[in-house]
Amino acid sequence: MNKGEKGSELACEYLIYLHISNDDGEGVDLKQAQHYAEIGMKNGSQFCTRHYGSFKKLD
Repeated sequence: MNKGEKGSELACEYLIYLHISNDDGEGVDLKQAQHYAEIGMKNGSQFCTRHYGSFKKLD
């Protein structure tokens, strides 16, 4: 993902989803979600760019 290879944007988006979408709140890791959003932004993901700020506010 760090190299920006094909599919890295989608991988970052999926990993963000895994770290923030837990119905009972357990296992939610906003720092990891923010980390993957940062990588996704570098690779050109509009999703990651839009949502990066919201993870930053929740720190």
